[in-house]
Amino acid sequence: MNSARAGVAEGAALRIGLYSPELPESGVSNGIITYTGIMRDALRSLGHEVMIVTAKQIEHFDGRVAELPKAGPLVGRVRSLLESFHGDDGLEPWLRVRILEAFAAARRAGVDVFEIEESFGWAGRLTGRGVPIVERLHGPHCLLRDMVESDEQRRRSDLRERAEFAAFSKVQAVTAPTQRMLDVLARDHGMDATITRAIPNPMPVGPAENAWSVERADPDQILAVGRFDLLKGADVALRAFALALEERPSLKLVMAGPDPGLANPNGPPTHFEHFVASGLSPEARAQVQFLGAQPPQRIAELRAESAFALVTSRFENFPYSIAEAMAVGMPVLSSDTFGGGEMIRSGMDGMLVPVDDVEGTAAAILQMLASKDRLGAMGQSARTRVAEWLAPDRIAAETVSIYREVLAAT
Repeated sequence: MNSARAGVAEGAALRIGLYSPELPESGVSNGIITYTGIMRDALRSLGHEVMIVTAKQIEHFDGRVAELPKAGPLVGRVRSLLESFHGDDGLEPWLRVRILEAFAAARRAGVDVFEIEESFGWAGRLTGRGVPIVERLHGPHCLLRDMVESDEQRRRSDLRERAEFAAFSKVQAVTAPTQRMLDVLARDHGMDATITRAIPNPMPVGPAENAWSVERADPDQILAVGRFDLLKGADVALRAFALALEERPSLKLVMAGPDPGLANPNGPPTHFEHFVASGLSPEARAQVQFLGAQPPQRIAELRAESAFALVTSRFENFPYSIAEAMAVGMPVLSSDTFGGGEMIRSGMDGMLVPVDDVEGTAAAILQMLASKDRLGAMGQSARTRVAEWLAPDRIAAETVSIYREVLAAT
């Protein structure tokens, strides 16, 4: 295989293509989009050219945004029909066509390497088309499948899982934000990829004057940012809070995020209002404020007002809810998932508790709030860790080293 620019000189600036669900400035809240925006800026600051493509738009090397050209209705139907013969991966063929078209636009622009998420095994469909493919794992489906699936959902999930694993052996490299994830995929799921590397997601820190302060924060207010669903462990957060409230009646919990509901095998999902009405005491319900989805500025304000961030997810690869809190110097209490377990040094930047451990989480809530000085020290440590470990220029340079290794091998 030859790259789009044959014989890229060692040390020369690269032309990099990134696939994203939406462009960074779209306003859509999504971890992959956040990652893409930070990486774009960091890679450009190192002198590389970056193009972002989505199934709808293109951000060119110079930052100019254009719509991804669409084929005519007849051509589009023919392409979708042909794509359906490549096997079912749980995704509609017309969307696969749009992803192929997005990649083709990046290839025509002369990218040297193309990075894309693992979803639906798209990366495998792009190999052998003239540009090396680096697959970035944001959350393989085998690790985050719905905890409660209908027969049809299970069938589609099985198709997606098979397609994603088939892609691993086709792409030129696989990177992931955590080593834990790579180890589990290799050990328990037989992932076989030529080049693998754990590289955390980048996260800039803001000005010191905007950092979280234990002096300004409400010592009784806890903040939980994330969807109200089983994967994010919203039920764990509420039950643990209710237990901690019995020991500290002044506690308050603020929850911010959309409410798709807790999946239910016997009916519709259980949304926040129904869950707290049936599962929490009147005293606990009175101390919980559910805000729904909030804009970034409001989330920033809530972080400044709260004593620490609570993340009780049953699965997280690299949660920006943790990274963003730590970046402003806010301590975090997290379940020991892939991302949380590598991001937080328990007892230094916050605390870790076992996944799905309601009693342990309740005890940790009380422990986090037991000492104001210790809480403040955790926040300072968290900000320093992000500034050093997740510095965007460092992450971008490490990512470029993988790109160059791939180019040298192709």
